[in-house]
Amino acid sequence: MGITKSNKSPDFNIIKKTGNKIRLLKKKKSFLINRQTSQKIFYLTTIVYACRPEFILSIKRSYWEGNIKFIEIPKIRSIDIDDQNDFSLAEFVHKKNLSI
Repeated sequence: MGITKSNKSPDFNIIKKTGNKIRLLKKKKSFLINRQTSQKIFYLTTIVYACRPEFILSIKRSYWEGNIKFIEIPKIRSIDIDDQNDFSLAEFVHKKNLSI
């Protein structure tokens, strides 16, 4: 699978909204002061999924049952297009040939 470095951490940035209040979703014994000291986190990208056909046929519940390996993709080459802003960014990167 393709992965890319995340600039967000579930230890610091992931919150849950309930009514008009928010709270940190992941509870820790000690709170972090800044995200630079949090654990290094990666996102799955949609750039590459590669496996043997036998693996796909053997999956019972989830592909996480297998021995999953990764290739790290630079963030500039792993833009996930979910909305118009993402598309505009990807189009800009493509036109400027920034995907090095």
